[in-house]
Amino acid sequence: MHVNVNDLSEAVLADLLISGALARRADGSGPKCSITIKSLRWAHKQLGVHAFGCAFGALVASFEKQKFESDRKESLPYPVFILMKWERRILQSNTPLKEVIILGGFLLLCWSGLRFSDLQRCRLSTWQLDSTSLRGLTWRAKTCNSSTPFGVVTSGLLSKGTWTWIHKFLSTLDTLYAGENPNDIDFALPTFGNQDTPIIPFDAMTYAEALFYIRYYMALPWSQQGVPASLNTKSYSVHGLKATILSWAAQANLPEADRRIHGKHRPAQASVQLYSRDDILGSLRVQTALIEQITNGWRPVTPLSRGGQIPMIEPSFVLEQFRKDRDCPEWKFFRFHQASSLQPFADMVEMSEDIVDQVSDSSSSDSSSSSSSSSASGIDSQPAPSKKPRTSSKCELGPAEEALVGLHRKTWHIMVPAALERPDLPFWQDQALKTACGRYLSPMTICPGMDIQIAFPQALCSHAGCRKGFISIGLKH
Repeated sequence: MHVNVNDLSEAVLADLLISGALARRADGSGPKCSITIKSLRWAHKQLGVHAFGCAFGALVASFEKQKFESDRKESLPYPVFILMKWERRILQSNTPLKEVIILGGFLLLCWSGLRFSDLQRCRLSTWQLDSTSLRGLTWRAKTCNSSTPFGVVTSGLLSKGTWTWIHKFLSTLDTLYAGENPNDIDFALPTFGNQDTPIIPFDAMTYAEALFYIRYYMALPWSQQGVPASLNTKSYSVHGLKATILSWAAQANLPEADRRIHGKHRPAQASVQLYSRDDILGSLRVQTALIEQITNGWRPVTPLSRGGQIPMIEPSFVLEQFRKDRDCPEWKFFRFHQASSLQPFADMVEMSEDIVDQVSDSSSSDSSSSSSSSSASGIDSQPAPSKKPRTSSKCELGPAEEALVGLHRKTWHIMVPAALERPDLPFWQDQALKTACGRYLSPMTICPGMDIQIAFPQALCSHAGCRKGFISIGLKH
């Protein structure tokens, strides 16, 4: 429309939004303008594009209140037939490394109940394997900043022995990452690009790449029989893997509490869940019950078509079950031979609890002494003095203009001293470090802030703590 951005007004922006909607559909019932408006507002606040300030006007805000009669689009649950074919492909001896890792990651995403972004924030050093399950922790989740536990039963749909798709998946990863530091691999799926092996240095697979592979492998390119004609791969998304087990569990009338635990949904009584001391038993019960029912012939019904999606009609098939026992492997990368691969995190929690106990003891002693002195004097207690504002401790690593920066994968962070001293944390002059945005990351490339060199496709951390540090040393996003 040849509009000058510097002369952008609220009325002109409204015309642009309407023109964009009409360009997609003649009746104007296309995608809503809320995402565009949020993007412009974000650019105004974070990037300082003052011309986009008109996005906060009342006229533009009215676009967010528009209601259209349309069905909402939801993620379709995956058919049992596709998951069975993926598991069968992993267990074949001639399957390439790339397919074992990608298909194994998709099955892990499906049975664990995690979002794709949560599984890609999972440090492999926390994985713990026993005879019945694989357990682990995410170092960050979408709904919370703390770690989220997950668990997957080792028994699959096809195997009745101790050798299952999980063991094949873990053995392949162990061979691939042999010689690497387990604390450096903090994602479950590595990126491949167009190669047959992961790109080195290892990096996390993006959502766009995962969506490409998930639709590519849904067509079963290795199978000569092909897929049913009712399959439309474009109707399925990555988030549908999380919705699959939850949809099956609802149809199988499994307990709602176990389904909530599997979906990582917040409970009504948080304290009951906290003091249960186990967050994945309900998820394991859901998986075990579904596998047992599916092997006995139960099949979920075809989901309802929502938002123009075309679900695949579940074909009739028989599970090709087998029995094979695995040998005792010598793990080169994973720490399954240790007593517990979650011990470093348990030590960190115990250290934090000790600090809290010390603070609680000191505060209780102060309160008891003050109460005894007031009772002895017989004088009415004076009102407690107002709390002093909390001030941040000064950094002993130098002034702000000489802040330390650290490179973690493709993101630069401002580094500050950490109260916990762990061997897996980065160090500078014998001082353990963490990011200014509050993350405890594995060893990073540390250098003074004035020597930072940002190369493509690296970027600066956009969180508030790191952003303030970058501004103080003259770097802006």
